[in-house]
Amino acid sequence: MAQEKKKEIRDKAAALFQKNGYEKVTVNDIAAASGISRNTFYYYYDSKESIIVALFQPGPSVIERLMLEILQKDTAYEQLALICREGSSYFSRLGKEIVRTALSMNLSGEFLPHKEGKKPIYDLIKKLYEKAIEDGSIRNDVNVQQLMDCTCIAFMGCLQIWATSRHDFDLTDAFMEAFDIIVKK
Repeated sequence: MAQEKKKEIRDKAAALFQKNGYEKVTVNDIAAASGISRNTFYYYYDSKESIIVALFQPGPSVIERLMLEILQKDTAYEQLALICREGSSYFSRLGKEIVRTALSMNLSGEFLPHKEGKKPIYDLIKKLYEKAIEDGSIRNDVNVQQLMDCTCIAFMGCLQIWATSRHDFDLTDAFMEAFDIIVKK
């Protein structure tokens, strides 16, 4: 029950951030939209910044759904591409305002500790890169860590340009093009 309420508050806050902009939304606005008091808000979140952090941490249901979809793919390359596509699509759905805010928080050192809590996903992606190299579906002239680092850099670059650009382009298409350039033979 508590996790459901926390998710509801997070979702209401995200909708307010998307509609009004992060800076204009107050904790009181989030509490009112969620049908709770300001004090109850603080029972679930310690600040509106912590909601931004929560938006960037996929919940168990997201991971479970993604794992089921991964299992349906035939090759490690297809599995990696699915993770990349799903990740970039998620950020597109969050919207530029929320992503811009998170990137700004990250630059100021107020955002996520970079490796904390991400080890299972990191390990899965590493194993998929290893398997894709082994089965010949991606390039094998560089090592796994280099491929992972380049993919991450490309994603962060696409995300930064998309979130700060006045021009609208499809984040997922841009990242998937970069991903293919990095990993294809």
